[in-house]
Amino acid sequence: MRLQYNGSRYQGLQTQPSGQTIQDCLEAALQSFAIENIRIYAAGRTDSGVHALNQVVHFDTQIQNREPYAWVRGLNTFLPSDIAVLWAKPVPDHFHARMCATARSYTYVLYNHRVRPALFAGQVGWCHEPLNLSKMQAAAQHFLGMHDFTSFRASQCQADSPIKTLEQLSIDQYGIWFVFQFKANAFLHHMVRNIMGSLIAVGRGSCEPEWIQTVIAAKNRSLAAPTFMANGLYFAKADYPSEFALPEAMPWQTILGVMMGVMNPNPLTFKQLSEWLAFLEARHPITQIELGLDRVKTVWQELAIVVFAKIITVAGTNGKGSVCQYLSTILRCGGYSVGLYTSPHLLTFNERMNVDGQVLHDDAIIEAFVQVEKARLACDLMLSYFEFTTLAALVAFSKLNLAVWVLEVGLGGRLDAVNVVDADCAVITSIDLDHQAYLGNTREQIGFEKAGIMRPHQAVVCGDRHPPETVKQVAAQLNATLFSLDQDFWVVQHQLDKTHQWDFRSTQGHFYGLAHPALRGSHQLDNAAIAIAALLQLKADLPLRVQSVRQGLAQVNLPGRFQVFAGQPTVILDVGHNPHASVQLRKNIEQMGYT
Repeated sequence: MRLQYNGSRYQGLQTQPSGQTIQDCLEAALQSFAIENIRIYAAGRTDSGVHALNQVVHFDTQIQNREPYAWVRGLNTFLPSDIAVLWAKPVPDHFHARMCATARSYTYVLYNHRVRPALFAGQVGWCHEPLNLSKMQAAAQHFLGMHDFTSFRASQCQADSPIKTLEQLSIDQYGIWFVFQFKANAFLHHMVRNIMGSLIAVGRGSCEPEWIQTVIAAKNRSLAAPTFMANGLYFAKADYPSEFALPEAMPWQTILGVMMGVMNPNPLTFKQLSEWLAFLEARHPITQIELGLDRVKTVWQELAIVVFAKIITVAGTNGKGSVCQYLSTILRCGGYSVGLYTSPHLLTFNERMNVDGQVLHDDAIIEAFVQVEKARLACDLMLSYFEFTTLAALVAFSKLNLAVWVLEVGLGGRLDAVNVVDADCAVITSIDLDHQAYLGNTREQIGFEKAGIMRPHQAVVCGDRHPPETVKQVAAQLNATLFSLDQDFWVVQHQLDKTHQWDFRSTQGHFYGLAHPALRGSHQLDNAAIAIAALLQLKADLPLRVQSVRQGLAQVNLPGRFQVFAGQPTVILDVGHNPHASVQLRKNIEQMGYT
């Protein structure tokens, strides 16, 4: 089950001789409700005064066949008002709240004002001196990764090893509020509060960010700053393997946002991209999918943007990102100015909006966000995270004198926000099973959804060697010309020489003696051919030179697509996430000589 509690008046989570702990209260409630002695086990401990947004606990009971929500209702009847059970569900016998957790996250909320926060006493940390956000963010980078955190553990810490891996330490500012987010495989006693103390020292100007490196290396607690107050610390969540299918944790914004005044702020006053992104995530979580074009079309019409660029829309189960990069790079090598919109991003949001090979600056994205928000307010509609950010990309591109927009579909095609604009050339890279809950359980159903990006009398390039009948039918109904791999264009590899070259051949033109593209993997020849075939459909407006193709294939770059890192052991980074992609990944690894 998941707990939420205000730890202000408790001596921590774990049972203590002095009593007054969260565990004591929950076990007493279990005794009253279940009429049996039950011991709980939690994902992570919280000290005196520390709170929890999404604490996970498990217990064993003899009771069977009781509705999960009955536990929620019953236990909350017996629990004090500052402790609540959010949900309950049965789990397999091998589940353990602490041992099965793969990572834990904490959030620290800090009030930065010269006067202490009386209304939020006990719920937030406080610092009366002005804090330098950029310096704290620089200091935070030194904590990331695997380190010996001896300098940041309590003297009474009982952990076997001080070596932990800190995966995330982000700091965001919302006016007078600072939010610090920590994620690690595990934490030492007082580790977060001790790190907080040192970050605050840097923020005040007492130390420079580089000082953190010295403190970590010293492995000496006395060299670090004092332990910071517990008040603003919240156990945010624990991560578990998907096999347990636990409900997603509520984001901190949903719970703490009202207190901080960031749930219903005026986003038009935001000065930082991080503020906008946190606001959009709070209003509509990024993982929440809502397909449909009605909302986004209405706001797009309100924006009243006239598009002069040629538009290439790319859908498909796999290969979308690679094909988009080939299109963008080849076009840029041909002297065309290109806007590229892709999703999701790997590291920073700006990766989604790329102009002429460079990510858009924060200021340009904020300007687009403001324009979309004003149009949304005028329409009195809510937009999903993806809808809002997609419209922002289109707005940003419209402000620039671009020859081509290359737009990657987020999910499916027919009802995807990208489909709000008409494609001059539609591309479907491949069609296989993925996202069946939204797109259907067969290739025919999924093909129909992806075919939704086609437009009447416009060209369609399909990289699936055996396209579903639905794709052919939609093309025929729209009088759209369908060009398919191995039917209208071909990849021909040079088998009898050692040049490692290949030819692109099609009913519309040929490119002979091409070098293999910079992106690795045998499937990348297909992706490159799909991109070339698409560009040939627009050759009347965008003439394509062979030299541009050669340069584009050599210069294309896309992290996370069978990306092999130098050194030993061999490390490969690949974002494939479905069976179709997994088969190709295995094939590529085998071709490297691994079995």
